[in-house]
Amino acid sequence: MNFSKNTKKTLVTLVAAGTLIAPVAYSVAGHGQDIGSMKMHYGEKKFKKIAKRLSLSDEQIEQMKTIREESKTQGMALKEQLKSFREQVKTEQASETFDEAKFAASYAQHQETFAQLAMLKAKTRHAMAQVLSQEQLEKWQGLMEKRKGKRGGRYND
Repeated sequence: MNFSKNTKKTLVTLVAAGTLIAPVAYSVAGHGQDIGSMKMHYGEKKFKKIAKRLSLSDEQIEQMKTIREESKTQGMALKEQLKSFREQVKTEQASETFDEAKFAASYAQHQETFAQLAMLKAKTRHAMAQVLSQEQLEKWQGLMEKRKGKRGGRYND
C-alpha cells in the first residue's frame, strides 16, 4: 500500500494512543477487579452449585449462609494476623541467602494463628454437616472427595 507521510503519522499516533488508553479503559470498566472480590463471587457461585446438587431447602441454605458468614468474619481477623508472616516470608525469599532459623522463628511465632485457622475450618465444616440430612451429608462428602481428587492429591494426605 502507498501511504502518504501524514497518513502514516496519523496511523502511528492512533495506535500509540490506543495502546496507552486501553489499560485505563479496561480498569475503569471494572475488568480489573481485585482478586478478593473475584474470589468472593466465585465462592457464591460454587455455593449455589453445591446447594443445587444437594437439594438444600431454603431453610438449610439460610443456615449455611449464616455459618459461612460467621466463619468468614472470624477467618478475616485471623488472616489479617498472618499478613506479617507472609511479608516476612517474602522478604526472606528475596534475600540472597535463606536464613532457616529466621524462618523457623517466624513460623513458630504464628503457629497459634495457623492452629486457630485449622480449628475454624473444622468447626465450620462440622456446623455445616449438622444442617444436612444423612443422605445430603453422604453426597456432600462424596463431592468433597471428588474435589480433593481433582486437585491432584497435593496436601491431601
